[in-house]
Amino acid sequence: MLRALFFTLLTLIATPACSECALTDTSYANSGGGETSTTLMLHTNNTFTLMHKTWQPGHYDKQKKSISKGNWSCNHEQLTLKINDNALTAKITTVGSNPLGINEKAKALSFGPNTITTLDYLANEILYPKSLVSD
Repeated sequence: MLRALFFTLLTLIATPACSECALTDTSYANSGGGETSTTLMLHTNNTFTLMHKTWQPGHYDKQKKSISKGNWSCNHEQLTLKINDNALTAKITTVGSNPLGINEKAKALSFGPNTITTLDYLANEILYPKSLVSD
């Protein structure tokens, strides 16, 4: 009886961060098309790694890279990234018809305006499942 109760409590404690979450992937990236690259990796322990690279035209080999880490949570159609005392949200949306050739049924992360200056590159950015965008 105690074993069953313990298992039930453990399950309830572990699931709130992503219960009823619409996320379908754990790695997301922007579609490219410029001198930037952004990749978001959502880890199973509800931490994330966000990597942003920039370079001057024609100088891909001289990239500047920034890495941010924090915690993530998801509730239905919203992903929240937390870094220190700051939080940033993204809507989980269906891609739909697009000129990029990305599966129309895929789920993307659509960020709105951003108030976290260290993550200003995420303002109004869309990140797609990394498996569906080319590097």
